[in-house]
Amino acid sequence: MDLLNILNAIVGIIAGIIAIIPSTRNYFISLFKKFFRRSKDEDNNFVAARFITLFESHGVHRNQIPEFFDHGIQLVDCSSRDNLLPKLTSQILRDAADLFAIQIEWLQGASEQVYSTHNFYKQPESCIKFIKALNEKDSTKNGYLFIPNTISKRNHYDAAIVICEEIGSIGDKPINRLHIIDGWVYSYWKCRGYLTSCASLFLNSNIWLHGRSCDTKWLSDFAYGNLLPEYDFICKEFKFKTSKNWYVDEFIETPILYLKGVDPERDNFGHRAAISLWLELESKGYIPLERYSSRSQVRQNYENFSVT
Repeated sequence: MDLLNILNAIVGIIAGIIAIIPSTRNYFISLFKKFFRRSKDEDNNFVAARFITLFESHGVHRNQIPEFFDHGIQLVDCSSRDNLLPKLTSQILRDAADLFAIQIEWLQGASEQVYSTHNFYKQPESCIKFIKALNEKDSTKNGYLFIPNTISKRNHYDAAIVICEEIGSIGDKPINRLHIIDGWVYSYWKCRGYLTSCASLFLNSNIWLHGRSCDTKWLSDFAYGNLLPEYDFICKEFKFKTSKNWYVDEFIETPILYLKGVDPERDNFGHRAAISLWLELESKGYIPLERYSSRSQVRQNYENFSVT
């Protein structure tokens, strides 16, 4: 007996049971109705659920949405997804997406990527333009340089610069939108050089970066823009999955820290190439040090550093 005949036989048996036993028939009908009704309700409420999640992941409790966002949304509308859904026009969704710099497609349920990330690998000039546009806004800005707890193979991004841009406040609590700069394979010497360049450009533009080591899997997903952050309403801060703290300025200035975790490759080519790239980028003005360090001393440290 082939597979098709077996399946037909099973279907026939089930159909016979349903036809013979009314209670069984009613059970299956009720089960199917419940399943399809739940699926329909979940689909209808999907956008409302993501809308609330978007605000709460950035520090705005659902009950604070009317105060912070307005757009005619009332407190009673935020009491349930059923109440909120009729209020969510296309314009409101787009304004919410713009407010937090996320993809409108994610909010609409058409995409699983939350953030449109920025990629400045081999493009320090683009990073400079990005920083200039940020600094034209009258807002407080700082950020993080996230690196992985464990070094992985070169098959995905595993480091990120995250800029927090203040867009408002609720009481004494600042509300921030996030900008993710990705494109970094942390162990690759060329990525290391351009990552260092971008970090230096931010520091030299008075946008301070805090160094954090992170859970590698979480960081990879976050660096691709596929995750919303979690928010701690008690501590009033983002709950990034970080562990150790470290100093970004020391990472830029100190050759041995700059090289930490770089794949040495054959005959230490990776380390030598990373040092050469640092010197090249610094000579072109893409690793500016003037505002937070001594340029001449740091450059001399790199020129005299010996890769064994």
